[in-house]
This record gives sequence, structure tokens and C-alpha cells, in this order.
Amino acid sequence: MKKIILSMLVPMIALSVGAAEYMNVRTNDGNVIHYDLEEVEKVDYGNDKSSSTRYMNVTTYDNTTDKFEVENIKEVFYNDYVQPVSGQIGGYDYVDLDLPSGLKWATMNVGASHTDDYGDFFAWGETEPKKNYYSKYYPYFDLSWSDLVSNGIVNSQNVLTSRYDAATYNWGSNWRMPRYEEFEELIDNCQVVWDTLNGVPGCKFISQNNGNWVFLPAGGWYRSDYHDSDGVYGRYDVSNTEDPYNWEWCMNTEIS
Repeated sequence: MKKIILSMLVPMIALSVGAAEYMNVRTNDGNVIHYDLEEVEKVDYGNDKSSSTRYMNVTTYDNTTDKFEVENIKEVFYNDYVQPVSGQIGGYDYVDLDLPSGLKWATMNVGASHTDDYGDFFAWGETEPKKNYYSKYYPYFDLSWSDLVSNGIVNSQNVLTSRYDAATYNWGSNWRMPRYEEFEELIDNCQVVWDTLNGVPGCKFISQNNGNWVFLPAGGWYRSDYHDSDGVYGRYDVSNTEDPYNWEWCMNTEIS
């Protein structure tokens, strides 16, 4: 399942935002705080009297003010949508796309803090991210498919067992990695477009049944310890396959 990341210069708050409905503040740690523009009364700046720290203040009509250190702001940007949320399971949000199977998709990747965050990177069948994905560090590299079955890593239907499913291991028994045919169901029942969410490129699946959508950021992949092709390509592990050595669903900028 599939991270992108001012001195005294400040983001350009006074830009024309056209039909935008939301203001977003992305901090240097990757967090994004969303504001409905109809609820924002003012945005202003000030200095701490006891230091040289400069702040940006976002005040809403309910008299709440959020204070951001300018040096900790990566960018301020605007858009006309935020990820729809239909509910929550085990502390994680999901979106209902009204798919024939009834399957609910998570609103973000495992290890992510928001929709456009890449999340963690996993080698297939592993449940924790690591610094180097070189084959010599992959414990299943020399195992045959029958070895994977006999060791309980996959079952007789070529599906990863729950102990080796990164979603189940990290998010609990109510979550799992998608299967290849479930990606096909997603494609068959959605308008699929290459889009940008909060400045992050990826693939947006808009349900033809209820208009809800899910966004998969183009997080690229790792070649050994090198993060490659982020922003132009996405490789998402599936939990099953008819071909024992084809474990991924892929997307790139050719989607339109």
C-alpha cells in the first residue's frame, strides 16, 4: 500500500482563489489543516513580543484562532474539494462508493496521516516499512510459491493470510489489502482521472453510483533505498493474484 514532503517569507495568502471552497495549510511535518472558506473570518500575521517568531493566524467565525509559526508552514493552497468520509472503522475513515460488492475503501493509505500522504511503503507480504528494499533484505526472495503456501504466508487461493497482510497487521482485523479483482471493480464502477489533490498527483476514482470518490496518490516505489518515480507513477500491492509473481496494480500519468 502506498511521502512528499519560509524563512521570513510567507505564503501568498492574497492570491485569487477563483471557485475554491477550501483553504489548506500544509506544515513542514506533512500535516494538512483544512478550512472551509465560508467559515474563515480573517487571516493575519503577527510577531511574538518576547521573540522574533512570526505567526500566521487563521480566525474563524466561531472566534477560534489557529496560530502557525511561519517558519513551520510549507505552503498555503486552495481547492474546491476535500475527501468525502462515510464513516469510521477501528479509528480509520472510509468512503462508501456504492460498489456492487459493498466494499468500503479507506480514505488514505496505511501509514498516512491524510488523503494525499503517500503513507508507508511495504514489500509484498511484509508488514513494516524499512529503509532498504534491496532483494537481499527480502525474506521471501528465494521461496517458491509452494513454500509461501506451506509457510502460511498465502493460502491455497493465492491470498495473503492476515498475519502477512500489511493493512490487517497495522489497522486491525476489519481492514485488509485489496484484491486484484477489487481494483477492477473500482475501475468498472468509477470515472478514473489523473488529478492533483493538495498539490500531490495521483489517481482519482469517482463513483458512477453516488459521486463519492477515493484518491490514490502516485507514490512511486523504492529501488533498494532509492525512492523512484513519485508524482508520476503508483504501484499498489494486492493481496492475491492468479499469477504468483504479479503482485501489483499500477497506475501512471497515461490515465486520463
